[in-house]
Amino acid sequence: MVVSKAPAAYGCLTGRWIWEFSDNKCLAEKSKEGKMSKKTTIYRNNITLTYYGSFLEILKKQKRSFNNIPNRPRLAVLLFFTILILCMNVTTNLNAQQLQVSKLISLTQGQSAHEYFSSPQWSPDGKKIALTKMYYKGIYIMDPDSSVIRTITDDEGAGFRFSWSPDSAEIVYRAKKFEKDKPIHILRSAEVATGEITDLTAELGWVSLPCYSRDNRVIYAHTGKLKQRRKISDKRTVRRTFNMAADVADNVFANAILEIPAQDKVIVEDDEGIKVMDRTGQNRKTIFKHGPNDFAVDAKPSPDGQKVMYFNNVGPIGHLYIYDLDTEKITDLGQGYFGQWLPDGRIIYCITTNDEYVYTGSEIYLINADGTGKMKITETPDQIEIHLSVSPDGKSIVYRDDKSGKIYLGILDEIKK
Repeated sequence: MVVSKAPAAYGCLTGRWIWEFSDNKCLAEKSKEGKMSKKTTIYRNNITLTYYGSFLEILKKQKRSFNNIPNRPRLAVLLFFTILILCMNVTTNLNAQQLQVSKLISLTQGQSAHEYFSSPQWSPDGKKIALTKMYYKGIYIMDPDSSVIRTITDDEGAGFRFSWSPDSAEIVYRAKKFEKDKPIHILRSAEVATGEITDLTAELGWVSLPCYSRDNRVIYAHTGKLKQRRKISDKRTVRRTFNMAADVADNVFANAILEIPAQDKVIVEDDEGIKVMDRTGQNRKTIFKHGPNDFAVDAKPSPDGQKVMYFNNVGPIGHLYIYDLDTEKITDLGQGYFGQWLPDGRIIYCITTNDEYVYTGSEIYLINADGTGKMKITETPDQIEIHLSVSPDGKSIVYRDDKSGKIYLGILDEIKK
């Protein structure tokens, strides 16, 4: 990609900019009547130019303060405003960069060694990968450099949508067992370094899936109340433990709770649909309501906290959707499974085929949150990629190959033009 502009004085004073990508050019400048809007956004080939007005327009608004500083060289002030405009008022969307999976590394032996691991998930520090086994039994920790795997817990159901602590030191999960054919659930926290297990609740008939918040609180719902427990230091034992559960909101009947890290909000999945609310339960907004042929799950907030991605079965085919929390616009990304956000706000996901019983094929795709720029980044007819997870730096992915049963690590590289 080549980015260029008109000569500095002309470009700054008139607001005219030229953006080049491949063989296409996009020119943005004020009309002869000078009626270019205060904020104009032009899209072309995934390049975004946002124009907030020329330097002269902004300088006119600052005329009074500009004229009242006789003791300072006006050239220095002019330079300051020029840099300010360049840094703040022209933004580019770098999503035009295309990716490819350049290298695949097998982390487990798969069916040949009866290692049926699934649902890999990177730790927030990018140093570990948590895995589970078939039917979400247990949680296991892998060092991606050595591929050494150790057991954290073998609890039934522990591997279903567990949550890392922000410092990567613990994992909180929901264990499940049956007594006289009745399900019993309990929330637990496991220390990654030692494997020590802490019960966060008593044995309950039902409790939501929990999540760790960025301020080290475990958030969950039980009996219609949104609860949280905070990790604290115990000076007597020189250990970190949890305080008593505190009720923070009423009328929250959740199946799963997820935090929106960039905001003081949570996503709630319940029997009615998907909602967003403050952590105090205020300002509730329904972003999806289940229907006769629609059932949405697996909500994930974008890195900037402005959007929510979710999966919805549309008849026999699953689609991924993006909900914009500000505009309330819903974007259908089309068929897709196992969607994951990249740090820059793009999405990678799988498009699979099946025979109504098992997966028969899959490839990994990349797409922008507005539905543009879709491209296939794998070509692996000998694999069936499922259960994606993106490293925190966005440079690697891990996934399960459903054909061999192996866990693979893939390196994401930009395609060189």
